[in-house]
Parts: sequence; C-alpha cells; structure tokens
Amino acid sequence: MARRPFALAAAFAFIAAATLIPAPADAWQRDFWCIRCGGSLDPVELALNVLLFLPLGLALRAAGIRARVALTIVAGTTVGIEILQYTLIVGRDGTLRDCITNALGGVAGFALQPHAGVLWRADRTPARRVAWAGAFAWIAHAAMASILFRPSSTPHQYFSQVAPHLGQFDVFGGTVLSASVDGVRVESDTFTRDLEARVRTADSIALAGVVLPGPPVARVAPIVNVVDGMANEIVILAQQRTALEFQARVRGQDFGFHAPAVVIDDVFVASATPAPAPMLLAGVRREYTLRLRATNAKSETREAWLTLSPSLGWALWWPFDYPGRAALVWMTAAWIFIPLALVGFWSGGLGAPLVAAIGAQVLVPIALGPGSVAWPDIVVAAMGVLAGLAGGRLRSAAGNETLGASG
Repeated sequence: MARRPFALAAAFAFIAAATLIPAPADAWQRDFWCIRCGGSLDPVELALNVLLFLPLGLALRAAGIRARVALTIVAGTTVGIEILQYTLIVGRDGTLRDCITNALGGVAGFALQPHAGVLWRADRTPARRVAWAGAFAWIAHAAMASILFRPSSTPHQYFSQVAPHLGQFDVFGGTVLSASVDGVRVESDTFTRDLEARVRTADSIALAGVVLPGPPVARVAPIVNVVDGMANEIVILAQQRTALEFQARVRGQDFGFHAPAVVIDDVFVASATPAPAPMLLAGVRREYTLRLRATNAKSETREAWLTLSPSLGWALWWPFDYPGRAALVWMTAAWIFIPLALVGFWSGGLGAPLVAAIGAQVLVPIALGPGSVAWPDIVVAAMGVLAGLAGGRLRSAAGNETLGASG
C-alpha cells in the first residue's frame, strides 16, 4: 500500500480544483497543438503550469511509488485534464503546451522530493549552499524586475478607445463626457501622426476623462485606453469593480509578463442622488512612477501613486485583477519578507541574507531603476532577515544541531 495517501489525495484535489472548474467564457480559443499559443510562450502561464503539478510529483515520491509508474500517472493526469478542457469544460483551453509544462512540474517534484529534507536537517553545508543560491537568485530577480518595469512601446499603429465594448473586459456603465491623451482630446479612433510619435517615444504618458460614474462592474471596464493594431494594451484608465485603476505598458509585457497598476479603492460607489455628478479622472506615468487622481464635483480629490521598484517583482507574475492599496502593501511586504527569512534560516549567519537584502533592495534600485531606495522595504527586509536567523537559533536550542547552530 502506498505511504502518505492523504498527501497524494490532496495533490489530486488541488489539481482538479485548479483545472476542471469552468471559467467565465463561452468558447474555446486555442488550437490543442499550439506551443506558442497566441504568438507568445507566456512565462507566467508556463511557471504556473509547472508549479501546479509539482506537489503531485512530491506526493508520488513520498508515497513510495516507483518512477515509471509515477511518470505514467503524471502524464496520464495532465493529458486527461487537457483533453477535458479542450472538449468539455467551457472557458478552458487544453493545449499540448500545458501537457508538457504540467509533466515537467510533476517530474521536477518527483526528482526533488528526496532532497527537500536537507534544508531541515543538521547538516548545514547543503543548506548554506541553497541560501547563497537563493540570495543571488533574489538579486537577479530584482534586477530583472527593474529592467522589465521600464516603459515600453510597440511598432504598430496606435488607437484610442473611449468606453469600448471588448470581449475580455466589461463595459463601463457610466458616461464618458470627454477623454484625452497627453492633453489632446480623443475619441475612439486612430492617433494622429504627431500624437503617436509623442506617445511612442516619451517615457511619460497621461490619460484623463470627465465621466458620469456608473455602477460597479464584475471585471475591468476601460474608460479610456490606448491599444495598438495587434490589440496590445499600451495604457489604460479603467474601472475595476468599485475601484479606479491606471496601468501603463512595461517592457515585461513584451515577453509575456504582467504590468503593475495603481488603484484607488471605492471611487465608483452608489450615489445618494438619482443623477450622478461628473468626476475628473486622470492617470499619469513618468518613468518608474504611476500616479492616479479622482476629483469629484465638490473638488474633493483622492490620489494614489506607485513606484515601480524591484519590491513589486511579484506583479510580473500576477495573473489576476490588480489588488487595492491595502492588499498591495501586504503582498509586497510578504514578497520581501518570506524569501529573505528563508535565506536567513538556511544560511545560519548574516552573510547570505545581508548580501540578498542590500543587493536587491538598495543596489539594484539605485543602479537599474527607479534610482531611489524605498525605506519601508528596507525595514521589511531587515525584519525578514532577523526572523530567519531567529528561527534557526530557536530550532538549535530546541533539539539537535540545526541550521542556526554554530559549528
């Protein structure tokens, strides 16, 4: 009988919940045999597919199942799921690419399972190596984020859209009285040659709209946006449920990653008066800074801004609607705290976590962008390092020599 059957059942349940529930769509959109689906490898989707089957590989190895049988189970599971997605489950796209990446995740989990315990045993040398590898990976990801957060343009014709009707978005339920791009009034039309040249070559762009607000929406609803002839989003000012959102294209989107957005919560709330009053909405990008402003008829203004620092690196991988301000702060803090705590725990000393924290939170932002240091991020990084070191010491005091113990 297989050992640890509950872990194996949990892995299958996790995969089923993530893949077999219909999504809100009414058509299949991809060819099953595609590898570069939609013309892009989409690194976010590839990474999620690998991670999805990683627990299954771990659980199969932990359950004592032989390699050949385990690989057959992984392959059969992913092929079965993708066929169901392609033929039966509405809103899901079964593809050969997903079969391959899911299988890679299962194989990786099966191969890594025997080595996972080295991170928690008394032998500190392998854990220290992992700590230093993690430190340099953390710095490398910060450098990648700084580069991928730089403004991006595309070579195709630019169009402005005002409250458009697009299948992937909801329709803005209010009324757009006027809209502008970089101060130039626009309708739903192609850009003039001068405006396109200005937007394409500048590191800044501004969208604005005077609107009569509408009711909350279920998804993102563009108010005014700019797209190119290949339907790539360049910049968008939109309603997201009851919030206002502004997002501008970054270099990461050229490679299939996602872009951060700045959000003001509860802009589109129910009005006590039957006729809504007009609001002025404006979003601006200048290099690494996003700013968003909402002004009501009483000249009351709410503002939000976001600096695209490496600490927002999680946003490159975020495939869902962008979170509000409070959630963004907590997610960014967790993104910094958890990796540095793990590096501190594994290292048993200050070397690796200190290099990781200074490299990613100080040197990379200054050298590659945005050119300044976010001190709250430094505080969170220090807390993560100290928590990791303390965790190692506590384990050492509780029993046998562990990661935090001295040699």
